[in-house]
Amino acid sequence: MCRTSSNAVIVTIARSPCSVQTINRTHITCATGSYQYRSIRASIKVFINGSGYAVGSVDFQYIDLWSSPWTWDGQEPPEAATLVVIDSYVTVYLDIKTPILTVLVIDNATLIFDDSQDVALNVEYIVIVNGGQLQVGTGLNPFQHRGIITMHGHLRSIELPIYGAKVLALRDGIVDMHGTPTIRTWTQLGVTALNGSSTITLVQPVDWAIDSQIVIATTGDRFSQKESEVRRITNISSDGLLTNPNNIVELNAVAGTTHYGYWYRLGDKPEGLSLAKNSDYCPNRQPLGSFYNNSVHSTGRFGVWVYPEYAPTIMGNCSGLYPMKATFDGLTSWKNNRGIEIVMSRTIQIKNAVVFDNADFGIGYITAFDHQTTNPLHLRTAFYDVDNGSVISDSVIVGDAGISSDPIVPITAGLVGK
Repeated sequence: MCRTSSNAVIVTIARSPCSVQTINRTHITCATGSYQYRSIRASIKVFINGSGYAVGSVDFQYIDLWSSPWTWDGQEPPEAATLVVIDSYVTVYLDIKTPILTVLVIDNATLIFDDSQDVALNVEYIVIVNGGQLQVGTGLNPFQHRGIITMHGHLRSIELPIYGAKVLALRDGIVDMHGTPTIRTWTQLGVTALNGSSTITLVQPVDWAIDSQIVIATTGDRFSQKESEVRRITNISSDGLLTNPNNIVELNAVAGTTHYGYWYRLGDKPEGLSLAKNSDYCPNRQPLGSFYNNSVHSTGRFGVWVYPEYAPTIMGNCSGLYPMKATFDGLTSWKNNRGIEIVMSRTIQIKNAVVFDNADFGIGYITAFDHQTTNPLHLRTAFYDVDNGSVISDSVIVGDAGISSDPIVPITAGLVGK
């Protein structure tokens, strides 16, 4: 027999009543009261009159909000320059951005960062002792927002014995920090960053979030600490690799990569988890989003490379029969091994390009017309269509602009078509 009357149900947590507010066949909502003992995690017990206790495995934890005056004996939350002690098994939920505290002691207690918003802890000294715990996310539930701990001080700050100044000191306690998973937390510069540059090239790809901060460490001697720099990420380009052409690539500048500036590596099937969800999706048949007014120079191989093939269709499906032109407009490419190369593709147009001082050739169309798979017989009529076919127009190719310290060798080609 199912009872849905609030009078028929009693809810308790750690032997304290939880006043039933609403109830139906699947949910119970109740309001906890004050709890005079230490913070505790306890099972929720539901007693149904005439039936006994319901079977369940739900826990509830009594905690105190940092922002609540009741956490601080009815006083306002700690102000700047305050010494704060959390002790005696209390669990406090940090749900604000604190002023700069002098000391925070977590003694046999727990401080948990609220993961429903961005929070910040500003303090000069943190001391965690006697089983105390500082928790910012867990292994099972990584912290999804921005949680910032900033240690304040200066060269003449008073040093605590053993620990020092501007310190997070831990003795017989736990610091548990788990942020959003990332493929790597640090890497190295792949190319020396020029003074004043707003772009750096890394040895390895990263998946760091836009608007997050990074520290570029000094490479000087033992007195060069002040040379380290803090910078905010505004954009990330993974060496220009695109596996779906239906993206917008506009007004970008790529320089100094070892291999490719912009690589459209378009397969006939998606990769990774996308394959299971989109097995009938063909990246090399998708329309081009936009490629406009981009530049690239000093790459080891290709400024722009479209490979292994690209044959966009109007509908973008795998069996599409109606080709659609894709226009690479306004490219400036110089001092690369090859300026731009398009391989085994159809209806690709290059317009308003300026390519110069490239070592091997400026513009190359490789197997553009006679590749039997990409270009079946019934599509051949589109090849020589100036409006919709493969076209190079309104472009300038310069073998040697006379500005390079190394002369361009005589075998360099301007335009290659195969």
